[in-house]
Amino acid sequence: MYKFDIQQYLSYFEFNNIKINNIIEIVIFIVIVFYLIKHFQNTRIWVLIKGIFVMFLIYALSAAFSLKIITNLFQSIISFFIIALIMMFQPELRKMLESVGNKTFLHNVRSHFGKQDNKRFTDHTIQEIVSAVDSMSKVKTGALILIENDIPLDEYVKTGISINSDITSQLITNIFEKNTPLHDGAMIIKNNKIVSATCYLPLSESKSIDKALGTRHRAAIGASEQTDAFIIVVSEETGAISYVYNGKIKHKISSSELAEQLQSINYTVKPTNSKNRKHLFRNTILSVIFGIFFWGLLSIVYNPVETVTINNIPVTIENEQIIEKLNKVYEVVDGETVSIEVTGPKSTIDTLHAEDFVATADLSKLSITNTASIKVTTDKNVKVNTKNAVLQITVEDASELELSIDITKTGKEAYGYYVYNLATSTPTVKVTGPKSIIQTIDKAVANVNVNGANEDFETTAQILVYDKNGAIINDKDCSVNISSISVDASVYNTKEVPVVLDIINNNDDAQIEVIDQKTSTDTVIVAASNELLESIDSITIPIDVTNSSSNTINSIIDLRNYLPSGVIYVGEDNFEYTIEIGKYVTREFTLYPNNIEIKNGEAKITTQKININVTFDKNTVDNVNLSQAKPFIDVSDLTPGKYSLPIQFDNLENIKIEDIYNVDVVVENNET
Repeated sequence: MYKFDIQQYLSYFEFNNIKINNIIEIVIFIVIVFYLIKHFQNTRIWVLIKGIFVMFLIYALSAAFSLKIITNLFQSIISFFIIALIMMFQPELRKMLESVGNKTFLHNVRSHFGKQDNKRFTDHTIQEIVSAVDSMSKVKTGALILIENDIPLDEYVKTGISINSDITSQLITNIFEKNTPLHDGAMIIKNNKIVSATCYLPLSESKSIDKALGTRHRAAIGASEQTDAFIIVVSEETGAISYVYNGKIKHKISSSELAEQLQSINYTVKPTNSKNRKHLFRNTILSVIFGIFFWGLLSIVYNPVETVTINNIPVTIENEQIIEKLNKVYEVVDGETVSIEVTGPKSTIDTLHAEDFVATADLSKLSITNTASIKVTTDKNVKVNTKNAVLQITVEDASELELSIDITKTGKEAYGYYVYNLATSTPTVKVTGPKSIIQTIDKAVANVNVNGANEDFETTAQILVYDKNGAIINDKDCSVNISSISVDASVYNTKEVPVVLDIINNNDDAQIEVIDQKTSTDTVIVAASNELLESIDSITIPIDVTNSSSNTINSIIDLRNYLPSGVIYVGEDNFEYTIEIGKYVTREFTLYPNNIEIKNGEAKITTQKININVTFDKNTVDNVNLSQAKPFIDVSDLTPGKYSLPIQFDNLENIKIEDIYNVDVVVENNET
């Protein structure tokens, strides 16, 4: 169960915080209370309302003077007390709501300002009613007459017999005459008509009714508890005249007093008199007091005080120049943001954000432990608890470092273009900060976005400072004299050209043969001025194999070293090639006739000897023997005679004989 805490709530209540909607709410409460006072005054609930006001006044004073026992007692029982009131005064509340639904709300308010409205009935009707009642009183004829006021009596009318006749004293007397069919029950009068008779009314269950009163009086009180009817009762036993109005009964009145009461209820809005003005002033004052009081009370119920935690409020550091004057710098160790506890009305708490608070730490009040208290302020109507939060810093000597700015590219140029130069008029930057951090700085970089570039352009690049581990130095740790630089970018056209390998051999004794070659790419993209670009058809890479001891040559090279002046290699990767070569030497061997085989006949070689140039792998020079080549001459189909025939070889594996060599031959008898 919620506990009301007026003292805590009022600590946040300030009249300068009241807004237009609050004023409207208060006015509505005042009007409602005004109507309630009008409706309930002179009833049994009115006494209770005054008692409730006194109790709440005691509660407010107890809270103001910190009387905790009384305050806690009220806080514990007040919710149950409200429910009990509703149950106890259910008839009165029902009657009030019915009157609201029947337009009496505005009528009753208007009546306090003395505006006269139509009469409910004529003076003649009053005279007839008073005359009939006086006659019945004298002969002790019991009667029960209900005169409708603002709340309709239709539910009671339906229980009786409809009459709907003009009002005359004779008719009234006759209806209530003993032993007549209509004498039992109540008569209902509306305006200037007798609407119904023999109507049934609810009996009051109140235990405070005088035991001497009979059923007719109890029924009158019961009807008055649920309606605003003016009810006249004539006792059958004593002939006494009584009336019941707003739940109260008035006994033993005279005919003249009855006439006065009927006149007092005759107007739908009563005329103003001095007594009404007095009541108006009193009710208005009470309405203002009660209206404001209940508005504040309900504000506590529906807008209770709450405490929440607001996190991540940034702390602004003040008076930094005090440390700078000492040629020192500081670094925040703890307290860049602060968390606070905020206490206030729920409606305010629900709208709060970290941006609603300003947190500051003053370095002029730095302690010997390098801490400064954090203060948090706000223009909201709440209480702030910083929980003794502090800003913790370290202080050390300041240092400065000047760095050259490395300008790098990011992004990709438009197809067929290349940004070949990035220039700036501000080539260096100065970094200032703690000496321990300055010593870790490696470089300063400005990244230029060249994405989609197809012509020269100018741009601004942000400067980033990196430490030796490649991490960016936070601008909170160090400061730079400039945060960005202006960069001029120059753009070239590009061209795709083939790469040609030029094999070079300066050894006259050895021949070179390229067996196979592989490259990482057959073409490369270069950039240059348009005039120079047109003159480039290929990129030639000279490869000197003169002193190579291996038949496989593999190398990774930087193509930029092989480009003409003014030409730029656009690729990022190095160029790789692999070449398979063969190295050969040529030696002269002497071949004698007895080393030459004669095939397909008989003949005689008359050449004494012949010198033959043989080419072979340089690595097998010691293993070369010309006889392994199996030289021969073919004399098939030759008639006897002299011939010059070419020497042929059956086995030229691992050797080359490029020239043709002939020998002189005499064929004597050639039978095959």
